[in-house]
Amino acid sequence: MHQGEVLQVGTLVEIYEQPKTHFVTEFIGESNFLIGRVTAHQQDKILVLIDDFLP
Repeated sequence: MHQGEVLQVGTLVEIYEQPKTHFVTEFIGESNFLIGRVTAHQQDKILVLIDDFLP
C-alpha cells in the first residue's frame, strides 16, 4: 500500500520475486534466508549453527 492505494496483492514469494512497481521493489528490499539450528541457549543469548559450521 502506498498513499492509500494497494499496489500489489499476492503471496510473499510472488511479491518478492515479481514486484509490480518500483515502489514495491524498494519497500520489500533485499532478504537473506539462512537455515540453521539452535545449538545452545542461555539467559539472553541463543547460539545458532548455520550450514553445520558457522556459529
